[in-house]
Amino acid sequence: MKEKKGQLGSLQSVIAVLIIVGILVGAGLMIMQKFNESTQFTSIEENRVDVGAGINSTGYTLLGASELKVNGISVTSIVNASTGTVIAAGNYTVSAAGVIKNNSAWIWNNTNITYTYKHAGASYIGLNNTKNGMLVLPELLPLVILIVLIGIILGVLFNVIPGSRIQGA
Repeated sequence: MKEKKGQLGSLQSVIAVLIIVGILVGAGLMIMQKFNESTQFTSIEENRVDVGAGINSTGYTLLGASELKVNGISVTSIVNASTGTVIAAGNYTVSAAGVIKNNSAWIWNNTNITYTYKHAGASYIGLNNTKNGMLVLPELLPLVILIVLIGIILGVLFNVIPGSRIQGA
């Protein structure tokens, strides 16, 4: 059987591997599409205290407001650190972006703000990075297909031509 011209014995295994890889890549892309369509991710709730915050009419941005996908900011208490006086909720406002503004005539240069908030967490960040990385795949797909085709052609050439030379000699 090995003396026949044009025998492509190992090409079948190469084609089988390419089919399996194609199926796995396709399944991976379908899974990533489902993640991409998902709008709900687990939020992590945290408690935080900003020490020494100065609140005036321009506002103070809470430190937790810089977290990814912050929502549900709720101020528990604001205490004047110098006197220990609790500042009533009617004397300030909190925006959805985490900015506290002073509504009273008093200027609070040194306050301790205790609050809770929710944010995306590490799982969302990791999934978001993976989704962004997958956006590069369509740009590289023609190059990958070209490399695979060249590999198949070279595999055929290196398996068929040496056999025909030996038999023809």
